[in-house]
Amino acid sequence: MGIKVIATAPGYYGHYREPGDEFEIADDEAFHHSWMERSDGKPMKKPKVAQPQATGNNPAGALPRNPALEADLS
Repeated sequence: MGIKVIATAPGYYGHYREPGDEFEIADDEAFHHSWMERSDGKPMKKPKVAQPQATGNNPAGALPRNPALEADLS
């Protein structure tokens, strides 16, 4: 048994859906927060999105500089 949802914006699941269309999706992974909501009003878990990890002076995990590879501009 799937999950009953309502389209809140135009979207595609099996075929084109218009806002207000009620239909059933297979599982949580088929749910799209951008254009669906559950018809029973229960909230769906938002998918976790990997966030870059900032460590010290290394913003967003950038590689450290290698002075041996830099040009000598003196």
